[in-house]
Amino acid sequence: MAAKDDIQRLRALCDELIQRAVEKPRQAGRLADGVAAVLAAKPAPRRKPPARKHGRRSAPPFDLFEVYREDADALKAQLAALSLEQLRDVVAHYGMDPRRLAMKWKTPERLVVHIYETVEARSRKGDVFRALQPLSSREDADVPEPRGGERP
Repeated sequence: MAAKDDIQRLRALCDELIQRAVEKPRQAGRLADGVAAVLAAKPAPRRKPPARKHGRRSAPPFDLFEVYREDADALKAQLAALSLEQLRDVVAHYGMDPRRLAMKWKTPERLVVHIYETVEARSRKGDVFRALQPLSSREDADVPEPRGGERP
């Protein structure tokens, strides 16, 4: 529907241009030159949005959780070897700073402790479910009889 409306509008504009050219023949040449220039002009190229490089931090040099699973003390040692900016990269990559406080800290030791404690807490999350054994695998699984006798 919009295309039909646009075509009708364009016809009305062309009719008005022709009417003005008839009324003022001296301006007809300038009107024709103006319309020709508009038709000959190339449309402006669409600009690609600039790549968002700012605000993006680089990826951490190693997988924290994999190192923690292998040896927790090794994680502390590897974190201590990183620079302050690399530690901030780790915090940003793993989303360890929801309140945006750790990114303002100036000492690497403080960030190392924060990262280690976060990895430790996230690694233990869900342990209560992993520790449970299924009922069928327990040796002493005595299933109590339902109360109230047998059901029909």
